[in-house]
Amino acid sequence: MKLEVKVSVILVFILISGWLVIPGLEQDTAGTSGSDEQETWVCLESITFNHDPVYSSSDAINIRKNRMELVKIPEWTKEGASYPAAYIRNKSITVKAVFSASADVESAEIKAVTLRGSLGDILPRTVFFKDGASNPVHFQVSTPAPREIKSFDQEWKWSIQDLNYMDSSQEPIGNSINKIYIVLSEPQCPWTTRGPTEPWTDVLNYACAWADGETTPEGAAEKITHHLYNDLGGSYQQEGSNYTGSTSESFDLTDFLDSIPDIGTVNCHDMGKALAAFSNVVGCALNYRISDPFGDNLHCIKPIGKDSWCCSKEFANHAFGSIGDNIFDACLKADVGRDPDQQPNIPGWMTNILWEDYKEKVVKEGEPFYPKAYSFGIDGMPLEINEGFYRKCLQWVKEKYDFANWGSETEKVIPGLAISEKTLPQLSGLEKAWKEDHYRIIKIRETAFLVMRQWWKADDRQFDVKMVVCPTFAAAKRCLIFHYADTTRKTPLIKPPGRKFGLDMGNLCFVMPEKTAAPGRDGNFSYAFSSIDFIRHNVLFMMRAEGSLKKELGTMAGILDNHLLEKKPVTTYSQLKDIPLITRFSCERIDIKRGESVPLLLEVSNTGKRELHYSWRMTGGGIEKDANGNFLYYGGDVGSQTITVTVLNDLGLYSSKSLEVKVKSNQCIF
Repeated sequence: MKLEVKVSVILVFILISGWLVIPGLEQDTAGTSGSDEQETWVCLESITFNHDPVYSSSDAINIRKNRMELVKIPEWTKEGASYPAAYIRNKSITVKAVFSASADVESAEIKAVTLRGSLGDILPRTVFFKDGASNPVHFQVSTPAPREIKSFDQEWKWSIQDLNYMDSSQEPIGNSINKIYIVLSEPQCPWTTRGPTEPWTDVLNYACAWADGETTPEGAAEKITHHLYNDLGGSYQQEGSNYTGSTSESFDLTDFLDSIPDIGTVNCHDMGKALAAFSNVVGCALNYRISDPFGDNLHCIKPIGKDSWCCSKEFANHAFGSIGDNIFDACLKADVGRDPDQQPNIPGWMTNILWEDYKEKVVKEGEPFYPKAYSFGIDGMPLEINEGFYRKCLQWVKEKYDFANWGSETEKVIPGLAISEKTLPQLSGLEKAWKEDHYRIIKIRETAFLVMRQWWKADDRQFDVKMVVCPTFAAAKRCLIFHYADTTRKTPLIKPPGRKFGLDMGNLCFVMPEKTAAPGRDGNFSYAFSSIDFIRHNVLFMMRAEGSLKKELGTMAGILDNHLLEKKPVTTYSQLKDIPLITRFSCERIDIKRGESVPLLLEVSNTGKRELHYSWRMTGGGIEKDANGNFLYYGGDVGSQTITVTVLNDLGLYSSKSLEVKVKSNQCIF
């Protein structure tokens, strides 16, 4: 009897949740009945935009969310991660993708088309699989990055065809969406390409929107100048710098961002550094400059935030920005009428104007010195402040504010709180304005303070709280003093009611009532608060409320203080049992080559099982994560580099450790 075999091949594609499913090869053999089906599928696992942290010739540049938070790599994963990427304009683009597949898939042609966004399509490539996984594959994007500054959501629709070199129709395997920024060039001062001063997406969000569509540094800087002057709520005060000192002192960019859209009292140094920070994050190469002396008598000017004209004013010095010899001033407009200083005054922008023309329009008497360029850092606090300056701040605050119990001291130390709806029932129905809490460490007089900021909002209600956990009560009081001595914009200069209205909490308390209310029948006062700050031992809370939540703020402060009173106090910060202690921090190898990545060995004792956050500082190079979430260090700069990790938890406690790594050149020397 002759055995006759009939073979039929059926390929059926079924799209299920981004997975491609193909019923297996079906064979119908004489003498047998039924068939065994094997599912064949391909899945997009991840996309990496910044796949070369050292160079950016065809991939994304290094960015981070803010000083404390990294943009995670890969920027897209099938588990739901979607992080932004930034490209230099008009450059070719490649992305690196990883795929998985069923065991019977050996190869497939994969590509993607743009559904929305300004990047081109992903050009097709044959991807090879072994044991159900592909190696990372570099894909070319069909067109260069756009020529102009912009930000947009890029959505690609991914598809496959020709599995195992057999002709088959194109079938989708899912979509990917990422936020993309386009900038003019590599970032400049105060930005760098490594570490905490990599461009922040918190700044790119503003700068790219303000300079949208611009193709030149001058055009971008001009638009950014207009927005800084018009839209952020700044109000000029000659001696009112809130975010920086003069010359090369650091610019507190985090505080500036947190205060938008009400940055409050500013002077020319604040606005000059803000202009450089927002312009240079998109690659304008704008210098922060100071002319000193500037002018004995000025023409009529309209400073930022002022409705009326200021005439015959004197500036001992003046700060602004420049690109080449062209001036950009975000602090003032000048009278550009035919007859300056005479009504009607005609306001004109002092942007993209030659230095000689700028002097003529702004300075009436005196010869301004040619402006000198200064570099500056971001988010720095003075490490050394002499005792005389501290006493001056203390006296200044006492004269302006009626803090309760100025002289009280306590030697008790407690941890902070994990604030949530469980802690404060009043948060029910509100949503986090930021999905992730903001952590940062500041220094005042060599004392480190951990600041955690949380923000909830819904409808007309908003609740914003900063928890500062300090090593001592004296340090907490010092932090509060510096807040009010150096950032007076946050609170009007009034005498607050303090404890005499019955708000009895903390070792030190300051409240800002919405209005002074009369006592009720029971003799007690009932009123709303716009802000309450209080210290309990070493923990400082700074609370703000908007809308109907103002009526609840006093109760909320009392609840938080009661939670703090339930904490078991100790005598020194190091005795707090919930501190996340770093028990091991080392590098797999301490001698590496430039551009090489090596694993970091990090172990943390987290006895309280608290939520942990990691902050990194490097003198050179950077930190990334592998597919398993382990930290890697890559050597971006040749020389001996110091890596410092700080582990923080949701109680505001932290510890730090450092190590040294030697990075050698990867070039041969003949």
